[in-house]
Amino acid sequence: MKKSILDITELNEEFGKLNDSLNLLRKRFMAIAMDYTHYIDNSFGQDEIYKLRDSIIYRFFSTRLHTELLLRQHFTIEDRFEKFLKNDPDKIMSSYFPSNPYFDQAEEEISSIFDSFLYHQVSVFDYVGTLVNYICGTKNNKQSTLKWTNLARSSRDKKSHYGPKPIASIIKDLDNKFVNKLYSYRSILIHEKAEKSRHSFTIQFGEEEKFTANFIATNRLTKQFSELRKLSIENHITTRYVVFWIMKKAIESVTQILFALKNEMMLNPKVPFGMMGYHDKETNRILPASTPWWNDDSKKNSHR
Repeated sequence: MKKSILDITELNEEFGKLNDSLNLLRKRFMAIAMDYTHYIDNSFGQDEIYKLRDSIIYRFFSTRLHTELLLRQHFTIEDRFEKFLKNDPDKIMSSYFPSNPYFDQAEEEISSIFDSFLYHQVSVFDYVGTLVNYICGTKNNKQSTLKWTNLARSSRDKKSHYGPKPIASIIKDLDNKFVNKLYSYRSILIHEKAEKSRHSFTIQFGEEEKFTANFIATNRLTKQFSELRKLSIENHITTRYVVFWIMKKAIESVTQILFALKNEMMLNPKVPFGMMGYHDKETNRILPASTPWWNDDSKKNSHR
């Protein structure tokens, strides 16, 4: 069966969606900090949350930047090969053993940027683990750093501090479906074997020769995630598609954690009186001041 190329076609639209999601995530971090003062500690304890928020947003900034770098390099490679076609076609058309070094270099350029993208993206979840521990941890260890892997392990242990908490089921689900897969693949790259994206080049001859490059995600990467694995049955999935997909899943995962933290604080308040409230005109109720910052999507995510 001949496979299609699954790629991002509307880059500006995808970046627009990405920016909207990141802006909404920033607002929800503000909401978490407000809820912390409302339910847990009204003595400016939210400063630590802001520090962790800044670290998480910085890592997302880094992954977004590496996405831009990957796209720029993609276009640079296409421009480079179009110039080869025009000025020195033997670099493309001649036979090489064991492989064309110019094609190999292009693969390495894209793969190295993707590796950096992945390292930044994985680090988001270690900061998330520390955030969860700061809000839900015991009084004696809430200031401690808690890596995501340790948080996930603790959430699976019914006898641990996190095991009985409602947030444990969210952490386990996210770990099983996405985060652990991300960690595992990064571990493979660091400890086992570097992987290079495969290439697919198309040359269009005519009045103006055009060179199109596609860099295909490795089989090992697509097999890590069930959604990508299903898509790969009928498609060659490009690295461009994967970076947007991973960022989207990472933002969704962090958002689920924030809603779960919101629920944990509501269920286990530590202060008798919250901070200034918000008047909901629809229900005529006084709600936590964070309410507008959660946005209307909070209603859609109430199950979280």
